[in-house]
Amino acid sequence: MAQQRHGRILIVDDLPQWREELTEILQAENYLVDSAATIDAAFQKLQDTFFHLLILDLRMNSSDISNFEGVAMLKILSQYSLNDALQIVILSAHGTFDHVHEAFHDHKVADFLPKDRFSPDKLLTCVREALKKINLELEIHWEPLEAEEQVLSHIDIQRERIRPGTQRYQQIREELADLLCRLFGTANSVLVRPLAPGFSGTGVMLVQPFNPYGGARVVVTKFGATQKIEKENTNFNTYVLPFIGGGRNTMVQSVRYTPLLGGIIYSLLGTANEQLEDFGTFYQKADSEAIQQVLDNLFFDTCKSWYANLGRQQLCDLTENYNQTFGEASRPLEETLDGLIVPHPKQRFSLRALDDERTFTDPLPAATRPFRRSTYISTTHGDLNQHNILIDEEHRAWLIDFCSTGQGHYLRDLAMLDSVVRFQLLTSRAASLEERLHMEEALCRITRFTQLAQAEATFQTENAALRKAYLTVIHIRRMVRHLDRLSNDDMSEYFIALLHNALRTLTFSTLSPQQRQHALLCASLLLDNIDGHK
Repeated sequence: MAQQRHGRILIVDDLPQWREELTEILQAENYLVDSAATIDAAFQKLQDTFFHLLILDLRMNSSDISNFEGVAMLKILSQYSLNDALQIVILSAHGTFDHVHEAFHDHKVADFLPKDRFSPDKLLTCVREALKKINLELEIHWEPLEAEEQVLSHIDIQRERIRPGTQRYQQIREELADLLCRLFGTANSVLVRPLAPGFSGTGVMLVQPFNPYGGARVVVTKFGATQKIEKENTNFNTYVLPFIGGGRNTMVQSVRYTPLLGGIIYSLLGTANEQLEDFGTFYQKADSEAIQQVLDNLFFDTCKSWYANLGRQQLCDLTENYNQTFGEASRPLEETLDGLIVPHPKQRFSLRALDDERTFTDPLPAATRPFRRSTYISTTHGDLNQHNILIDEEHRAWLIDFCSTGQGHYLRDLAMLDSVVRFQLLTSRAASLEERLHMEEALCRITRFTQLAQAEATFQTENAALRKAYLTVIHIRRMVRHLDRLSNDDMSEYFIALLHNALRTLTFSTLSPQQRQHALLCASLLLDNIDGHK
């Protein structure tokens, strides 16, 4: 909704007469102004609220000619990337050439105003120029009306989930609006619709900007804690941008920051329409043929160039490689699934939810066991879950969220999506644990890629959701064979990748007990299979 916004300015000066005079001048122009007499007080105010502009005195003790605390503050602001969120104007009577040069060169200072030639008109001109980068007149329209609360409900800052009704929640809400003002600097208004969030404590939105001549194309906009967006932008520039060429590519259009939040706009190159949905939503309503078409477009078009540049074959400890991304699963099995399992001697267990008394191998020790293979390392997305794949009406695919993108086992993305289909997209109500076990046993009997040609006929079920999951997984494993550079018919390397994904799934508290038990059974069967093919 339309809202009147004002520039927020913090004055940091040890002399009260300067704080008072500057405040009076700026408030007369309807700016929201606060002030601080010390550096410590200034940082406290920066934690409690957000500002667009900082007016800073270099010398915070006028009687001490060696005092240049203002420069020290600039260094701290740079250290925490706050100079990307704040426009900074130096107002000082004591700035030497060296300190002024350092301020401009190293700390992104917008302007310098000398106190001995102070002019209110020059101050206001400087402030207006600095605030031009923030579109405070932007009208923000959320669709539906509760969408703003929906996207905010998934945000965490410094590993702390933001709770509605708190002061921090209100600050993040204000900063989100301000972030949109920074990202869409030339628009009159924006229409914002939420997309399903991932698992990284960030929010994802579809945003359509409007200017006086009409509406522009819809773009994907992601926001979250500053450090996460910085990492995502760095990963994109390092690992994705060098491979941008033909195909369905994602491009970073803009990156902006407020003190607590970062925002990144993704343009989806080649999309013909604005009806986008994530893979999870698409999967639930699509048939197997359409899903397979999307997967082909994803891996043989969108990501094709990643897997075409594998480099040389090398010896790799796959356990170490996967634990670098997932973290080690170190808790005992009975703690991981407390109350759902019955421990047995010799690292065996049974599940209370199964009718029979069959026992299974505890797979948790495999989380730290070395699995060394001669393989390839390539650029991987690193978090190929259902929310990070966007689909249009023509079944073409784009990727977003590059927080985990980097060098990794070249089968990582395929193994992760394979696991997402079985443990997450096969919902808790879609199949019983017995049905899931039956499917996993059928999949584990396929130990060679050449067996996949006849795999569709080897698993029979009247459960349509289970059948769709099975056919999707078989198609993914056929793509593994297509990408496999080792010309090895044995699937054990891919099984190791699946094993680590299954172990990781055990830690997902948002999944139902049945889905986590499914992952546990899968991990157990995979481990038996891997050990049986030593």
